This record gives sequence, C-alpha cells and structure tokens, in this order.
Amino acid sequence: VRHLAVSGDGQYIVAAGDPAVTQSHAHVWTVADGQPVADIDATAAITAVDFSEDNSLLVASSDRQVRRFDLTQPLALETHTIPAAITSLAALPDSRVFLSGAADKQLYRSQWCLEELLTGHEGAVLALVFDSDDLISGGQDGTVRRWDPLQSEPLQTYTGSTVAVNDVHVSPEWIATAGADSMLRVYQRPASPEERAVAAVEPIAELAHPAAVRSVTSTGPWIVTGCEDPLIRIRHPEVGEVERLAGHTGQVISVAGTQDGRVVSGGTDNTARQWSPSLRDVQRASPGPGVRLAADDAGRRMLVIGQETDSEAGSVAVWM
Repeated sequence: VRHLAVSGDGQYIVAAGDPAVTQSHAHVWTVADGQPVADIDATAAITAVDFSEDNSLLVASSDRQVRRFDLTQPLALETHTIPAAITSLAALPDSRVFLSGAADKQLYRSQWCLEELLTGHEGAVLALVFDSDDLISGGQDGTVRRWDPLQSEPLQTYTGSTVAVNDVHVSPEWIATAGADSMLRVYQRPASPEERAVAAVEPIAELAHPAAVRSVTSTGPWIVTGCEDPLIRIRHPEVGEVERLAGHTGQVISVAGTQDGRVVSGGTDNTARQWSPSLRDVQRASPGPGVRLAADDAGRRMLVIGQETDSEAGSVAVWM
C-alpha cells in the first residue's frame, strides 16, 4: 500500500495505490472498529489521497485528475484536471482548498465547488429551472420535484406523469412540464408558504399532443410547446390550443419565449426560427352561444355581445 490518510476528525482511514502505480481502488475503513466504509474505483491508477474538511475523499490518479468522492454513495462528486502528473495531494484544514504537487515542479491550488448533492430521482435528471430561491427538476423517472438547494430532500412532488419529463418551465402563474407521454401538464405555482409546503401537487390541466412533448416555455398569457411533430403549439390552460406555428420540417426540440411576446424555436431540421404569434390574448365572452364581435376603428377596443346559457338575458362586454 503506497498511500495512507486519516480524516481530520479521526473517524476514517484510507489506503490506496501501490509502488508500481497500477491500482485504481481506494479502501476506506472506520478507525474505531476497522469496519469497511467504501471501496472506491478511481478508474485510473491512484497517485495520492487525502480527506477534505467535510470527510469527502480526494483521490489523485495517473490520468491527471483529482476526483472528490462522497463516502456514503460512493459517488464521484466532481473532477479537477491538473496539467501534469500528480505526485502528492493535501487538503487545507477547514477549507475547500486543496493543493496538488505535480511532476512539472509546480504546486496547483484548487478549490472544490459542489455544495450539496440533491438525491431522490431514480433516473437521469432531464430538466432544471429555478423558481425564486427554489429549484425544480424533471426526471426520466417521471417525477417533478421542488427543492431547497441547501437541503438534500425535496420539498414537493408534482404528480401525474409516469414517464420521462423532458422539460420544465415556470411562469408567473404556472409550472408547466413537457412529457414523453405526449402530455403537457400545468400546475398552479405556489403563492404562499402554506402552498409551498404541500407535499404532493396535482395538475390543474393536462393537454394532449399527438407526439412526445420535448420543450415548453411561456410568452405573455400563453404556454408554448415544441413537439416531436414539426409544429409549435400555443395554448392557454383554461382555453386549450389557440394557435399552431408551422415551418419546421423535423422535431421541435427547444422553444423559448421573449419578453415582447415572440417565440424562438430549434428543431432537428438544423434550423432556429423566430415567430410572432398572431393571437394577443384570450378573454371569455359569454357562457352561451350567439357571440358577435366588433372592434373600433383604431383596433384598440373589442365589443362582445353574447347570450347567457339557459337564459334569455344577454351580456355586453367591452375590452381594451
């Protein structure tokens, strides 16, 4: 065994490497009773080891990489590349800083970056978006979760999907998810600490598409989706689909909304396109039939006349 190190709190000991520099495994035990804690594969021959201040393990390898491992997983949290072969390693006490001694006669000062590992998804994490100080993630396991980035457990789970969630978007009013099951799901965005504390949140709308939904965004009152067919669909959670934008010849795999109401899209046809939707807003007229519309000459006001459901009474609405 070529390399030994003891953690700063005296709880763990690690042994790794050999004089011939061929071994890639580091073995960790508890000091108190010698129980094995982790068998870590660094994927390349180990040249140095040390514990960081949080008892994660720093491992230097012959591939010029310093990897930081979480002992409880064991999982590589992050990797740092050094320009030359690493011959020694030391972590500064009570600090994120570590030093790498290298064969090029240099000492390299580095700092590990990862603050928290958020665990819970059982497949690849496909989408991430911030909602104020919270983080919302969508996964291949079909779950959508809300996190406090400083905690390791999710605050909320958004239900409804059982297949991959390809994208997540947060608007001022809604949270929308793009599903591989061809569904756009819309959830009410929590408006208070009490709503944020609800463990499971059900969708307020589920809007079907003819193929898997790959991307979702919003612009103004609209939710915009890109689909595995060539169309961009513009929808309102309460009204449904209101417009389609055609032009792509392949799957629409990314969409983004602009502050001035336009839509930008990217597709598998190797094009990026900018659109100006023709519809500006949707207002509910009357619950009954017989709606008539009129606009003033300047086009700034719209008059709506409609008959109420199951009534001879009517309604008149003027919108600016």
